[in-house]
Amino acid sequence: MDTAKGPIRIHGRDHYRLGEEAARADGIRARMLVKLAARMARRRKPAGRPWADETLARVEGSARVLSMSGDDLLSAMSVLEPLMVRGCSNFGAMPPATRGDDVMVSWNFDAFEPMSVLIGRYPLYVREIDGLNPYVCFGNPVLFGIGVMNVKGLCCAVNAVGVLDDGEGMSPFEMNNLAMENCGRVDEAAAIFEAGPRGVTKGVSMAMFLNWNTIWADLDGSMAVFEYSHNYFNKQPAGEKGVIASTNHHQFLDQSKSGNPTPEQLELFRGSYSRLGRMYSLLAQYHGEIDPKVAKLIISDHMPDYSLLKGRGVEREWWQRRVDNATICAHPWNMWRHILAGEIGEALEEMTMSATLYSMQMQPRSGIVWFTKGRPCRNATTPMWFGGMLGMECEKPEAIEPAAGHFAAQRNERSGIMRDGMNPSEELLEKVWLTATDIEEKGALKKLEG
Repeated sequence: MDTAKGPIRIHGRDHYRLGEEAARADGIRARMLVKLAARMARRRKPAGRPWADETLARVEGSARVLSMSGDDLLSAMSVLEPLMVRGCSNFGAMPPATRGDDVMVSWNFDAFEPMSVLIGRYPLYVREIDGLNPYVCFGNPVLFGIGVMNVKGLCCAVNAVGVLDDGEGMSPFEMNNLAMENCGRVDEAAAIFEAGPRGVTKGVSMAMFLNWNTIWADLDGSMAVFEYSHNYFNKQPAGEKGVIASTNHHQFLDQSKSGNPTPEQLELFRGSYSRLGRMYSLLAQYHGEIDPKVAKLIISDHMPDYSLLKGRGVEREWWQRRVDNATICAHPWNMWRHILAGEIGEALEEMTMSATLYSMQMQPRSGIVWFTKGRPCRNATTPMWFGGMLGMECEKPEAIEPAAGHFAAQRNERSGIMRDGMNPSEELLEKVWLTATDIEEKGALKKLEG
């Protein structure tokens, strides 16, 4: 396997062998992350949860190659998953909203800046298991992979949501992977999420990455957003206009049932409503013209929209001071204002949720993922053709390079927390981050219960 170039293809006859190949692909980085996270797990004693058989098999395969305990790898995953704090903004578009008969699913991945260390050298890679659908994953080959497009054209984008209706079941990672490996249509994926059991973690701030809203689209013209808690599920089709958008709250599932906080209950959710309102405004403005160039404008947008917040505690105009985490292309606009005002908790929320680390737009008809590393307002977008790697029934478009050789030139290694060999200041930052995660989640829940 050539790991010197960009996106890689990881193949295994089964999940165990897939885990082995994943460890060989990014083994050194994975071993460092697992060792550190396992040490953190022993400190924090994360609550155990059931794992799918496929996940356990993949973990055992990776652990064997990395010469470490499978329990340590599971503990590492338990610790690292909730650290992927995010405020993602996603949309889907299909005819009549798109130019021609195109289908597009867009994902702005927003998280705490050092979390890019977890993603590693291969933000996008292909998973292939004999007898199952090969698919493009976003994530880390060993620790986690979120399926974004499979060989049959099924696409998915993810954003986190705060939920109180919790319970044990399959994690959203596992349900996503199961759908990608076995499904080709939106209704088939919906059946997996609806049947569950859906594993949901109680969390409304820094633990909400373990609960997802997802946008799905297929080549048959179906598109929908899935919203769920442990006991409730809703599939909302895109409708006649051919557009759907999703941020960090439930717009269709009854919030009183799911326990998703409203902006009146927790101010940190106001930005989610601003981003959602702005996306719907832009999708309406460019209706019938949406293509990769228009998508670049949408994902790079910095204007807030308070139309969904009228009568909900926010009465201001778009040119006045932004609420936190308010724009599609995420920047921590108010972080220093909070710090200077002594509002450390608010500054932490803004810092950890308001940074777009990656953006990707999936086009299943052509097999292309348009990929941006960093904030899309400042960085170039690269078209990556995965049709050949997946074996899709589509020809490579002209002027589009195969999915190879792009990421290596874009990604630079950098120091940061959550790695071996940290200097004293980085170790201090790690301790502050872990402590702040616990304090902030407890504080957010206390505000909500109060």
